[in-house]
Amino acid sequence: LAAATVNGTTFTLRNDTAGVAVAGTVSYSATTRTATFTPTAAGGLPATATYTATLAAGITDLAGNGLAGNTAVLPAATQRRRRAESLRSARVYATLAEPLVRFRLLPPQTCAHPYLADLIARRGLKQTTGPDGRPGWVWRFDPFLFRHFDFGHPWRDLAEARCPLTLVRGSRSQLIGGEMLDAAVAMAPPGTQRLELPDADHHVMLDQPLALAELLGHLAPAA
Repeated sequence: LAAATVNGTTFTLRNDTAGVAVAGTVSYSATTRTATFTPTAAGGLPATATYTATLAAGITDLAGNGLAGNTAVLPAATQRRRRAESLRSARVYATLAEPLVRFRLLPPQTCAHPYLADLIARRGLKQTTGPDGRPGWVWRFDPFLFRHFDFGHPWRDLAEARCPLTLVRGSRSQLIGGEMLDAAVAMAPPGTQRLELPDADHHVMLDQPLALAELLGHLAPAA
């Protein structure tokens, strides 16, 4: 992004609970590509309120292309809650084999290439020291993820998209059915295409990795 375009005018925060804009300063790091909003009020944001962060179309990339307005709603309590939960110990396994045998895909499905699932599981673990002082293994993911996970508004986002999309599903996916994909295409901008990878469940990158790579290559040949 062009750093000069990320400022207090194009990046704003609103306290939806109180119905007022939040005063603060905005900074952008080109190195980490991170925009930061720092509230002016001492003590930060009230943990009981809900906020809307808005990135306006005035933000551009280095070539001057504008960013479509994007809005995210977040509870201010999230950071405080995660900080408190991080103090609790996730389960520590004595051996690497114990968590590996428990690894499952979500939604549940078989995997045509078990070595890929095994690789994901191994990369998802790290060595640590348990509460008893003994070495062990723990999952890298947030064990409290689904306590604060928010799916957002995918249907609204589809309708507000400003360019045609490509929606891909595994033909055997039990989570995204054919009718759901048809409804998504109907809601998306004109020109949106619907593609299915045959002989694949929901996790298409595990079931048909080469076919998925080929499909993506055709969609973005210059990438």
